[in-house]
Amino acid sequence: MSRVAWPLRVAVGARYLEDAHGRPFRLNVDSAWFASTEFWLADPESAAAFEEYLTDREAKGFTAILVMGMVQFGYNSYHNIQAGAYAHLPANRISGAVPLLVPDDFTTPNPEYWHNVVGIAAAAARHGMAVLLAYNYLGHIGTDEGWWTQISGPANSVQGMRGFGTWLARLFTGHDNVIWYPYGDFNPPPGEGS
Repeated sequence: MSRVAWPLRVAVGARYLEDAHGRPFRLNVDSAWFASTEFWLADPESAAAFEEYLTDREAKGFTAILVMGMVQFGYNSYHNIQAGAYAHLPANRISGAVPLLVPDDFTTPNPEYWHNVVGIAAAAARHGMAVLLAYNYLGHIGTDEGWWTQISGPANSVQGMRGFGTWLARLFTGHDNVIWYPYGDFNPPPGEGS
């Protein structure tokens, strides 16, 4: 696979992505949905497992991975998940780091947790892969497997959510392989916070 010149962009006058040199970039996406909570790159064994995963996916022709930036506890009740399999959510299974220092408060992002997600994006870039980052997955029709209830609740104002978005954008500056993936399986109703 040839190396990608980041960032990607929509080709002028076309309906496809291209890299910075104008080479078409086909999104062939694998779901690494829980990578943010299942891999901790500061842990050598976990980092090696993630590297093995990326190497395998690159060899199979994948050009991108889909990652949930933060995974909601509600996934424990999902019909295909073994009871208790994700009891650690929303924390990282290995480090215990949580995405928000104060539960459900998006004005308190945890740098330790999010730097690991940045590391996931950087590792993917080394394999020529984009990362579709669902930074605050809202859940299927806004259910408890996502963050819609918390985002639209009284603890999180529009200003606070903008602050969270600004903080994330600054944190990921220079990681040009990230494609921001808002919402996910739910479009919020029209309004100021949408």
